[in-house]
Amino acid sequence: MELLKPTQQAIEKVCEYRENNRPSPLLDHLSTVSEGICALGWITIEQKPAPFVEDLRDSSRFFANRVITNYKNTDKSHVDWANSFVFLLTELQNYVKKCHTTGLVWNPKGTNPKNFVGRKPSTSSSSFKMSAPSAPPSGPPPPPPPPPPPPPTDFDAPSSSGDRADMSSVFAELNKGEAITSGLKKVDKSQMTHKNPNLRTSAVVSDVGVKKKPPKGPTAPPKPASLSLKKQPKKDLNGNKWSIENYENDTNIIVEDTLISQTVYIFGCKNSTIQIKGKINAVVIDTCTKIGVLVDSVVSAIDVVNNKSFQLQIQGKTPTIVIDKTDSGQIFLSEECFDVEILTAKSSSINVNLPGLGENGDYAERPVPEQLKTTIVNGKLVSVPVEHAG
Repeated sequence: MELLKPTQQAIEKVCEYRENNRPSPLLDHLSTVSEGICALGWITIEQKPAPFVEDLRDSSRFFANRVITNYKNTDKSHVDWANSFVFLLTELQNYVKKCHTTGLVWNPKGTNPKNFVGRKPSTSSSSFKMSAPSAPPSGPPPPPPPPPPPPPTDFDAPSSSGDRADMSSVFAELNKGEAITSGLKKVDKSQMTHKNPNLRTSAVVSDVGVKKKPPKGPTAPPKPASLSLKKQPKKDLNGNKWSIENYENDTNIIVEDTLISQTVYIFGCKNSTIQIKGKINAVVIDTCTKIGVLVDSVVSAIDVVNNKSFQLQIQGKTPTIVIDKTDSGQIFLSEECFDVEILTAKSSSINVNLPGLGENGDYAERPVPEQLKTTIVNGKLVSVPVEHAG
């Protein structure tokens, strides 16, 4: 844990800086960095850390896309910055996938890593002076040379008398032709297993020559949970933005005393339920797992991005629901919310529940189409949902 402390403190400072500057017009820039910087925690992932980096890169890209959208027609330097930061995370993912596929790989012949704790790189001017290139550090020892080739066969060398006698006897046997079988011993019927079943019952199969698998060695103990970068849950209001982040197994999270100009941003919550009271401007549900959200009314839109299993219930009204890169979701609408527009992309298993249309006036579940059929009509592409009979 001592080795990770400087990195963890730096990550916390970046996230804290974002939280303390939410009113800033560059909030999307700060969010791009604070979401992506957590990818440095890949060294704590025990197996396959590359997908961990990929998920955080996608979270960072969500805010980077906002930067690109806001500045693409005004200041190209912001667009270049956003693209370069996402590219940096992509290259980090490629490096981890190539060099640390199943987890952090340590050099068994390296120096004790504790020697590097607190050490700072040299900043003296002498380190920048031109000098003759030094010899590259010695790598691992080269592999052993291949075994020597077999000695050449000398066909002209005279053979021993014993060899000549053996070969002459072999040729003599071959020259017998069909008479070669005359020297074979005849087997009596009492010695045949298919004629004498008693021989089969007394036969014992030897295990000589059978290779036995060596016993498996002890498995490596898992890393302690203290190495995982677990963020503290947080619910606060900065400016006009509510932030609800990193809650786990909490079903009593309530946001009240809201205003119509405020937005609610929900991030990194798991197995939790959030209730938002009052009429607000917008709601964003980002990178959550098994999350439930209950809202009254929303003026602008509800964005559901990069989630796994969510439930959303709207008691009042909202004009738009946007779902992107999300699997398994249930949406419960009110009767006054039937004119809502639901936009989906790269999502699956999304169902919309309509009140009063089911049995006994209950909810009726309607699946959002996942398959589209595209045809060409008058030179244009026309896509319609695929309908399955039965």
